[in-house]
Amino acid sequence: MLTETKTYIGSDATTIVAATQPPSTQVSRHYLSRLARFLAVLVQFALIAVVIDYWELESQLLTRLMWLAFGGFVIHHLLPLRFRLPFFAMLSLVAVITGAGHFGPNVGIAWLTGKITMTGFLYHLFPGLTLIGIGLGLIGLCHLPIRFAARVGLVAVAGAALAFLRAHSQWFPDVTEMWVILGSMFMFRLMSYLYDLKHRTAPFSLSRAISYFFLLPNVCFPLFPVVDYKTFCSTYYNEDWPRVYQTGLKWMFRGVIQLLLYRAIYQYAPLDVSKLSSALDVAGCMLGMYLLYLRISGTFHLIVGLLHMFGFNLPETHHLYLLASSFTDFWRRINIYWKDFVMKLFFYPTHFALRKMGTLWAMSVATLATFLATWLLHSWQWFWIRGKPLFNWKDFSFWMILGVLVLVTAIYEMTRVRKRTLRPSRVTLRQRLILGLQTAGVFSLMCVLWAYWSCQTWAEFQALIDAASRPTVREVMIVLGTLLLICVCGMVWGWSGRETSEGRSTPATRGPFSFWPSAGAVLVGALCLLVAPSVATRTIPSIQSIVAQLHGDVLNAHDVALQRRGYYEELDIARMDNLQWNRMPEGWGKGLKVFYRQRSDFILREITPFLEALPSGRTAWECATASMLQSSHRIPIG
Repeated sequence: MLTETKTYIGSDATTIVAATQPPSTQVSRHYLSRLARFLAVLVQFALIAVVIDYWELESQLLTRLMWLAFGGFVIHHLLPLRFRLPFFAMLSLVAVITGAGHFGPNVGIAWLTGKITMTGFLYHLFPGLTLIGIGLGLIGLCHLPIRFAARVGLVAVAGAALAFLRAHSQWFPDVTEMWVILGSMFMFRLMSYLYDLKHRTAPFSLSRAISYFFLLPNVCFPLFPVVDYKTFCSTYYNEDWPRVYQTGLKWMFRGVIQLLLYRAIYQYAPLDVSKLSSALDVAGCMLGMYLLYLRISGTFHLIVGLLHMFGFNLPETHHLYLLASSFTDFWRRINIYWKDFVMKLFFYPTHFALRKMGTLWAMSVATLATFLATWLLHSWQWFWIRGKPLFNWKDFSFWMILGVLVLVTAIYEMTRVRKRTLRPSRVTLRQRLILGLQTAGVFSLMCVLWAYWSCQTWAEFQALIDAASRPTVREVMIVLGTLLLICVCGMVWGWSGRETSEGRSTPATRGPFSFWPSAGAVLVGALCLLVAPSVATRTIPSIQSIVAQLHGDVLNAHDVALQRRGYYEELDIARMDNLQWNRMPEGWGKGLKVFYRQRSDFILREITPFLEALPSGRTAWECATASMLQSSHRIPIG
């Protein structure tokens, strides 16, 4: 009786307060709440930009882009909705111009103060403007008022001409980097755009096309997720902005964590095959090679999270791919955008064209054709980024082996008899245990397959297998303990629905959104990344060298000697060029001292304007050139 009275009084009191509250108070609380959320978003965004700068993630260009995006985000949010997309398109073009030509604030200040001429100023604008001109020309070809097949033919001819120029990029040394960005923007997205243009599955306009192709973060990342045009348009502010922005901040922070984990694995995992001496070293090497993919996963989270800050509520690019319970599940979870891209352009058309052969045969042929296309498109990507195609037996066999494994598991899932029930049954402990064992098995096989893909030669992979042929009992127990941990993680977190793993979740299937707990987690995590290194080094001075190695993007001991990489690391040309030139060969500094002299202003140094005659009869320029040529054979080639 007492409980009922309290409940009634409390409910009644709440009703009276709500009824007597003036409308102006409700409106003011609503706006204050949204203002507080917006300020919280600003603080988180700024902290993530500071963290990226502090840990020197990727390159200095990314830091400049983050601050450009931060300022653009504030303006973008305050604009009326109809002006936001055109503003994002303009901001993306500004990022292309400043990024492709390394047009920083120092260049603008130098031009305004007369330190550089108009020609020097325009020199920094030329690569970006050239890229924009070529890109707008390709977009224009897609919308010519002629038959669609003729438009596709013209785009193909233009692509072939551009590919020819890319193969001979040494003819245009002033715009060499431009070709990499151009290929990253158009080599795959143009296919998706033409497909949706043919089927009219999304609206089209100039601002949408510019925003789609010249995506803001693309200038910093040659390896970029293949964003689908239809999804790009349909997800623009399709939910309330606090959820969209906070999801983006959470994903950006997750990307930062994964990039830092990649650095730790890259520096300390036993990746040198020639120095492996035990089966445990081999297991660590295979695990390290597989986990190096965290670099791609981290950058993709960072990219899509940044796009969320401008209203593009895109799905996640990776979903717990390390906990996949089958090879089809792995294919659904890793690089989801790529999977959707090849399924849309290759699998479904092939499957529907062969459906008269029967479902099983049509699926088999379509799956193998899809993985064959994946191999060819990866070679196409390699060409645009590295300047030459990649055709070798190792890459072809990797994709075909993975395709066969996916096909076998897909056929098993399709032919397996399932018990039909009217209501969803609860997941039992036995089902979770089976799922965990499957997760551990797939994880083990993927480590082996990824190591096969990452090894430079078959002899290197064979040496890896030979080193693991005589394990001790202790090493076996350690490996089994690690697999047991993977099994437990699969039991707890590996049970994921198909919609979630494919990025197709809807507001109805997602859980309730809590803004402040998520904001607090990102805020505390970012502050920890800024404060923890200083506290740790003062508390434990012996770890200063470890923190220093993680603080910058430096080569590990093995790559300093050989500069070898796997597929994705080889495509990271911006990082490799920076690391190679930071490691000067012996005698290089002597030549630089002759070529350059120091200045006291912001330019720091300039080319020496005269040549001294040496007693040997050779000029200083000739001596310096000879010194560098003698040591140039020691410059590592990636």
